[in-house]
Amino acid sequence: MSFVRFLIAFSLIATCTLAATIYVPDDYPTIQGAIDGSANGDTVLVRAGTYVETITFGGKAITVRGIYGPSLTTIDGNQADSVVSFYNGEGPDSVIEGFSITNGKRVGGSGGGIVCYGCTPTISKNHIFGNVADFHGGGIACQGNAAPIIKRNVISANSTLTYDGAGISCQLSSPVIVENKIRGNVAARVGGGIHCYYSEAYLVDNVVAGNSAESGGGVCIEHADPTVTRNTIKENVSTLAGGGIRCDDYASPMIVNNFVLHNESLTGTGGGVFCGNHCTLDFTSNTVVANTAAGGGGGLAVYYYADVNVANSIFWDNVAVDGPELWVGDSTHPATLAISYSDVDGAQNSLHVESGCSSNWGAGMVNVDPDFIEPIYGDYHICWNSPLRDVGDNSAAGLPQTDCDGNPRVALTTTDIGADEYYYALYCVEDPIPGQLLKLKIIGYPNAPAAIALGTGVLDPPVTTKHGDLYLPTPFANFWNYGKIGARGFWYLAYSIHPSHYQGEEFPFQALVGPWGGAWTRLTNLKMLVVE
Repeated sequence: MSFVRFLIAFSLIATCTLAATIYVPDDYPTIQGAIDGSANGDTVLVRAGTYVETITFGGKAITVRGIYGPSLTTIDGNQADSVVSFYNGEGPDSVIEGFSITNGKRVGGSGGGIVCYGCTPTISKNHIFGNVADFHGGGIACQGNAAPIIKRNVISANSTLTYDGAGISCQLSSPVIVENKIRGNVAARVGGGIHCYYSEAYLVDNVVAGNSAESGGGVCIEHADPTVTRNTIKENVSTLAGGGIRCDDYASPMIVNNFVLHNESLTGTGGGVFCGNHCTLDFTSNTVVANTAAGGGGGLAVYYYADVNVANSIFWDNVAVDGPELWVGDSTHPATLAISYSDVDGAQNSLHVESGCSSNWGAGMVNVDPDFIEPIYGDYHICWNSPLRDVGDNSAAGLPQTDCDGNPRVALTTTDIGADEYYYALYCVEDPIPGQLLKLKIIGYPNAPAAIALGTGVLDPPVTTKHGDLYLPTPFANFWNYGKIGARGFWYLAYSIHPSHYQGEEFPFQALVGPWGGAWTRLTNLKMLVVE
């Protein structure tokens, strides 16, 4: 054999060696057995079924995937330990995807469902539920400088027995937490949905709903500087402070472009948001609506040497005994609030400032009905005729580049007030559940024709057109070329999720507003629906 032929043969052998596909239970009866028998670059594909075991990746750069998704493929920890463990320096190429991860119990430790210590794995498209940890992270615990990518998971009904972060705990770590549904988790102390402690976590495009804790029912931030943007934080409950968000203990997060809706503080302050104990916060371009506190500050409570600067935000229809929208309290430990270019229901009559504390009611303040699209159905985007369009402050601290839907933050010459910038957009506020109907809403200028397409996949990178980026390959799976944007600036397509669709299945949509070739015609953002 010539030397060249030898190199070619060796290359083919090496390629095969580096890219094996292992099936469970075909090749190995257990998932851990398949992991142990794998090498870096391999893929472990797991067939439908329930696998009663706990697994650890052992530092391997492999993908472990449930072929048929979390509705048909379960890893049951049998309360023996963390269900999935990453302890050995795993990186982004160590992937766990497509499983129900349940019945984990971490006695005397953290991470009932998944624990990540000092590593950066990828955790995606799983349903992580019904797990318990004594200390931190009933669902997922990130510790020891861990920075995992946590994306498109449903994290629900997990709990902590003693401490914090029932859904996700970010302790001395900086995970990227993107596009997850974090719901119905219960923490013994703080952070029912997410807890950030000495963390620079990145929280974007998540729904944090129906979680509970003593404080910080949805999100709790202590000694931490996370980025919290484009999230919907709703229907969370705290016993004491911060039904939706609690910022405390020298925290200095960036909180922009969030919807904070229908949260409750049962006995304390800050139904929507609580800031205390030397917290420093720029709170920009948020929508805070219909939150309730038994004490002060249905929308926002500022307390104990905290210093909060609010700009371009909506506080509407919040309820509390003192300061239904805004409360600045504790005269013995004075706090400070500055607010400008914001819409406050009731204006200064809805602000309570205790003796010794201070507030600055700045320029650009309004007290007008925001004209939300469909608040009765939980949709707090603003309409075409909203008085909050083009009246914000372009120089506000922390003004983001994009809005809650990822569209340009300054659509014309001046930014809008609230989490939503009125601009061409495609979105949905309902959860995609098999057998149920949802509304895909298209935002655009009144009377413009609207079309919407369902793709067979997603183009990466997208195709650049004169009307923006096209994300869907042609031919489309389906196309609806009818409808006109209404007088209030939106139109919707009623779309039914067929009962046969499975959890984790993805449906990419994109819309076109205006006729092709028109001066004001635009392609909207890509909207990916992921079946619950």
